[in-house]
Amino acid sequence: MTDFDQLMDLNLEEQFEGSLYPDVKAFVCSREPKIAAESAKADDLYFRMTKLHLENAHYAPKYSPKFGPQQNVTHLIQCVADLVST
Repeated sequence: MTDFDQLMDLNLEEQFEGSLYPDVKAFVCSREPKIAAESAKADDLYFRMTKLHLENAHYAPKYSPKFGPQQNVTHLIQCVADLVST
């Protein structure tokens, strides 16, 4: 870590990953994200994969995001990251 922006991104990434359900967090961490936006993209991928699987299997959804649509989470993290970098 070499500057304040990296420290802020690391803090944001840790807070985001701490808010995830355990199975989602395991998936996100397995993708080895380097920045918060990569964590959010991995979360979106998990959500899309789970949703597709459940739709094909005709099961009730197991995973629902804590904060509403996953695209909003990605957008939120990107906005915060943009705000921090300015």
